[in-house]
Amino acid sequence: MSAALRLRSGLVIKIQELTPWYNYGSVGFKLWPASRVLISYLEGKESDNLPSTPVVELGSGSGACGLAASALGAPLVLFTDRPVNHVPREPVPFPCGAPGELMLDLIRNNIRLNTKVLGSSVAVKELTWGETDQIEACRQVFAARSTSAGLVIGSDVTYHSSGHAALFSTAASLLRPSESAEAPSSAPPCPPRFIFSHQHRGYNPEDTLNRLVDHAAEAGFHGPEKVMEHKETEDEIIAVYECTLKA
Repeated sequence: MSAALRLRSGLVIKIQELTPWYNYGSVGFKLWPASRVLISYLEGKESDNLPSTPVVELGSGSGACGLAASALGAPLVLFTDRPVNHVPREPVPFPCGAPGELMLDLIRNNIRLNTKVLGSSVAVKELTWGETDQIEACRQVFAARSTSAGLVIGSDVTYHSSGHAALFSTAASLLRPSESAEAPSSAPPCPPRFIFSHQHRGYNPEDTLNRLVDHAAEAGFHGPEKVMEHKETEDEIIAVYECTLKA
C-alpha cells in the first residue's frame, strides 16, 4: 500500500507502507496520524529553520517525517530505527535483505521513491534507543560532515512509557555538538531541540505528560512545551511538543 503526502509547497512525498502492519511485525510499517501532524508543524513553524538545521529522525518507521524535513530543505537528515526480528507473512514489494533489516529497507525504499524532492544529503542507521555504540555511530554521520544535529524529531515515539527514559537520553546525546563540527559562521537560528508528536491515550494524559517532563529533565532538556494541538477525532488528541537542550 502507498500513500501520498502533499506539502503546502505543492511537493508530493510518496510513502510505501506495509499493511496490515501486524503481518510484518511492527506498527512502524504503517503511516499513522501523528506523522501527518508533525509534518504539518514542520512545514508551518519550522520551514525557516530547516534549511540550516541537520536533522535526526528517531523511530522513523516509513520515514515520512524525515522525508518531509529533507524536502523542506534540511541539509542532512539521518533516518533511524531499530531492527524488526520478524519473518513477514506477506510478500515485500521492494528489494530487501535479511528480515531484521526490513524496517531500514522500507526507509531506503521510500528515500528512493522521493529522490527528486529530497534535500542534499540523507543517511540511514540502525538505532535502538540507549545503545551507546549505535548512538555514537549516528553522531559520526554528522561528524564526518563537520557538523552536528540541530534537531531531533519523532512521531508517536512516546507510545510505550517503558521507553521514555531511553528516548530522551538518546535524543540529548544526538544533539550534543561533535568535537569535529565546524563553528557556524553565524549563530544558529535555534538551540538544539527535540520535537515530537504525541497522541494522548488512556484515562490520565496529565500523568503521562508529567512523566515525560521528568524524563526530559533527567536527560538535560527544558520542556516539553506544547507547541501545537490537533483533534483527530472527538476522542483523539495529537499534540506536538518541543524540548530544548540545556546549555
